[in-house]
Amino acid sequence: MRRFTGIAFLSVLIMLFAYACDCGKKGENAAGPGSGDFSISLNSKGEGEVLADVGGMKIYFDEYKDRMEKQSPYIRSRYNSLEKKKEFLDNMVQFELLAIEAMKRGYGSDPEVVRSAKQVMVQKLMREEFDNKVKKQDIPEEKLRAYYEANKADYRKPEMRRVAHILVKVPEGADENTKNTLRRKAEDILKEVKAEEKDPNSFRRLAKKYSDDEANKHRGGDLGYFARTEEGGPMEQAFSDAVYALPEVNAVSSVVETKFGFHIIRLTGERKKIERSFEDVKEQIRHRLYKEQRTEAFDDFVENLRKQAQISIKEDLLNSYNIEAAAPQPAAAPGPETGIQLKQPEGAPQPPETVPAPAEEATAPAEPAKAE
Repeated sequence: MRRFTGIAFLSVLIMLFAYACDCGKKGENAAGPGSGDFSISLNSKGEGEVLADVGGMKIYFDEYKDRMEKQSPYIRSRYNSLEKKKEFLDNMVQFELLAIEAMKRGYGSDPEVVRSAKQVMVQKLMREEFDNKVKKQDIPEEKLRAYYEANKADYRKPEMRRVAHILVKVPEGADENTKNTLRRKAEDILKEVKAEEKDPNSFRRLAKKYSDDEANKHRGGDLGYFARTEEGGPMEQAFSDAVYALPEVNAVSSVVETKFGFHIIRLTGERKKIERSFEDVKEQIRHRLYKEQRTEAFDDFVENLRKQAQISIKEDLLNSYNIEAAAPQPAAAPGPETGIQLKQPEGAPQPPETVPAPAEEATAPAEPAKAE
């Protein structure tokens, strides 16, 4: 006969209270709504023919079949003989015996067990209230298309490039001689850049050494991503033209003149143009709106419960509790996959998180600083 280890016994106790409260039970142990009591019955609500009786605790044939059919096909195939079927039933009998003994010892009112039972009940409530009432397929296509049209900018983005530069600044009002001198300085720096271009870190180092762009030189001259000027990019036209003329990442421009002075530009990254049609993103939008609807339904549901309940809080008592700082604890494990995350162990329901943008979708970069 199979025996339960200590860990298995704890699992049995948790499984026991998955039966939750006996909402159909009549009499002295039944707890009314809002009574503050919490009653648990060991009798399942089975129907049909009784397969086994364990000291008054009935195991129904339908319950046995349900437990068996929840096993994987591979496991079920091992229980074809009468002996194996009796072995499976014997495990259910052991479970009921342990449950009876646990109740005799008062575990039914143990705070940890009650919290676990409440957790299971709340999870079942969330599944029933939201999984069965809020469905993805019920969102009409007109609503999906309206969302797409209102947020089209999220699905259509121009090509963007990222660059670093070295600026030799030309003072405002400088004469031609000064400009020529500064141009020659820029060309000398370009020669040094070319001489060290096999070193991937050389441009960053030379930008820190030579660039007059004080806002960006400490970042190796990095200006971030930006679109072409004619597509709304922030850079001066001559600078933008030079950037988009570079043939590949790591390519370096010749000396480029703008109103700020002379630039040496290195291409450091590219983002391709994004044009995603409604059909491309329809299911993504459906998932987003589905999550939003669940969050809204959850908030309304909890708000209605708050209105129906009589809630009073002793703030002076709460304020008198001084909480000592402690080492950070690991994040609580999420509840079952219902779309509603629950804190552990209390089981207080939390609304689902907003769906993040998909990884492949280019995010809007921080606006690059203009060269000064």
